[in-house]
Amino acid sequence: MSAALRFERAAVRLGGRVVWSGVDLEVEQGEFVAVLGPNGAGKSTLLKALLGLVPLSQGSVSVFGHPVGRGNADVGYLPQRRRFDPDLRIRAVDLVRLGLDGARWGLSLPSAAKQRRVAEIIELVGATPYQDRAIGELSGGEQQRVLLAQALVSGARMLMLDEPLESLDLNNQQAISELIRGICKSQGVTVLLVAHDVNPILPFIDRVVYVAGGHVLCGLPDEVIRTDTLTRLYGAPVEVLRASDEVGFPGAAAAVLAHVSPVLGLIAFCVAAALGIGWIGRDLEPGHRAESAAVGSILAFSLGLGLLFFRLYTGSAQAMYAFLFGSILGIADRDVLLTLAVAVAALVVLAWAGRPLVFASVDPNVAEARGVPVRLLSVGFLVVLALSVAITVQIVGTLLIFALLVAPGAAALQLTARPLVGLVLSVALALVVTWLGLALAYFTDFPVGFFITTLAFGAYLAVRGLKAVNAWA
Repeated sequence: MSAALRFERAAVRLGGRVVWSGVDLEVEQGEFVAVLGPNGAGKSTLLKALLGLVPLSQGSVSVFGHPVGRGNADVGYLPQRRRFDPDLRIRAVDLVRLGLDGARWGLSLPSAAKQRRVAEIIELVGATPYQDRAIGELSGGEQQRVLLAQALVSGARMLMLDEPLESLDLNNQQAISELIRGICKSQGVTVLLVAHDVNPILPFIDRVVYVAGGHVLCGLPDEVIRTDTLTRLYGAPVEVLRASDEVGFPGAAAAVLAHVSPVLGLIAFCVAAALGIGWIGRDLEPGHRAESAAVGSILAFSLGLGLLFFRLYTGSAQAMYAFLFGSILGIADRDVLLTLAVAVAALVVLAWAGRPLVFASVDPNVAEARGVPVRLLSVGFLVVLALSVAITVQIVGTLLIFALLVAPGAAALQLTARPLVGLVLSVALALVVTWLGLALAYFTDFPVGFFITTLAFGAYLAVRGLKAVNAWA
């Protein structure tokens, strides 16, 4: 029987710095191994090298006798993370299902075998009682059980867990450690668990891998966690104690200023902004504040350009006003056909890439480890969104399209944790507020946009209010 993993004279260099080198490490199948060491020593890098996410600068590494690579179904990965956002509206069972087929393209057809597999794994980790609840509503310990199920559901023979006990209380640390040990023994799964504190897992582990000072040492806990051993690793005395639309406006404005079609300028700026956002965020963690800051900076710069072009234009500003406020009551047949064609194309793309897109949005690190091209998919989605906005903004206007993109979706996410149901509800709600807004504007002197944005925001407030009342009851 081949080893579960093997490093031979391996080294990793990141940004010109050697993280660790000369690593010779072998872990047998079915072992429970703790990966310990100080911050920045390269513990997570060790896991990423095994996942094929970080290349070796020298030496070799194999998993179950084969070269490493992304998308290996034999490896389940639980990355270092904080808790999910409380407002994340996706059911626990759907998150587990993404671990089974979230990296596959095309429509997901109903499958009794897949449903049974998901149910079996959820039961194995003890998450059945809350499988239909939104993941953001679960406690830290419950979320970790669900994430373990996601990592195991594809039939993984190895689990790589990066600090799964972080931020858990002592009772949950003990419970999760016992669960992992039970899975390791009953399912024959090899486990690599990165931790800062060895105490909660010490009764359960077979061996310890210690990463420090650019070196990696492996052995039994009593052999590695010793004063003399760690002092040698650190090279210093160590004592061991035991105890969007904003972008489209400047494009249209620039086109009017240059005396070309505003639609061309709109499309060019939207697509350029989508690619720019993707390029700036290529090295940033999805959802991180730095990524939000990058997006906000592009939107602010784009709005400033739009105001500059608007000020420089000396002719009639009617074309610019049309793109700001739209022409929802004066749509030509050509506009309807063009919008329909873009809508069909967007739906086809989303149907093809829907599962990987949801997987990458909810769990980007795991999705990347399973072979999903997360950053490329993100940029592709931004381009589809940009084209959709560029075509429809001439009808509804720059200012109104933001309300129709955000408010119905935000309200739908409060009503369901099912992505497909949420999508349908979002579209339905957008249609309802649009038609009601048109009707109210027809019988009054107020603008259509006022009614549509007010109704959309009112629907969101009503849903949030109803949810708060139910929570208090």
